[in-house]
Amino acid sequence: MADFVPKQDNARYVWLTNLKNNLPKHVPEIDITPARLAQVNAWVDELLAALALVRQKRDEWLAASAQKKLTARRNLAGLRKEIARWKTSSNGSTGAIAGLQLSASVPALDADNHQPELEARGYLGQVRLRFKKRGATNVNLYVRREGETAWRLVARVSRSPYVDLTPVAVPGVAETREYQAMGMVQDREIGRPSNPVSVTVPGTVIVQ
Repeated sequence: MADFVPKQDNARYVWLTNLKNNLPKHVPEIDITPARLAQVNAWVDELLAALALVRQKRDEWLAASAQKKLTARRNLAGLRKEIARWKTSSNGSTGAIAGLQLSASVPALDADNHQPELEARGYLGQVRLRFKKRGATNVNLYVRREGETAWRLVARVSRSPYVDLTPVAVPGVAETREYQAMGMVQDREIGRPSNPVSVTVPGTVIVQ
């Protein structure tokens, strides 16, 4: 018969406690020497202590986390109002705003070297495309089937993900495609295309 030890901490704590409390009355039935009984009790006690410590630390962490959220909600609201006054003050300066790091800095877009990121996953009848614009306004998404050399524009999109519902060329037959993305600012493509990503699109189900 296989042994049984619960995997979850709470269940294991209950199981060990039951073992500790009920083992003495079953000693005659299980043929255990006093020395072995002492060793079992030592193992159980050490395990229970370790589990109790974990439970204590978890409860302390949960309490501290809840207090942190409460403090942040209360104090950051006051800080934001105060900082807003500083920014509109007649004595305010861009130097003070920069020195106190009161405005998020947005890195300049390198239009020549810009390259979006792209991921593709094929499903029955569709391909889901996830992309990162990396500062661009939109991206143009391109596709080509296996064996083709020319890229074809699929869509111009600004939010990820985009679902391409283009059907497979031969109904019921899976096909391999490549996709790539180009970053755009206004109506102009910039930088370099993303690394091409290959995806297999399952064939559609043919109903007889």
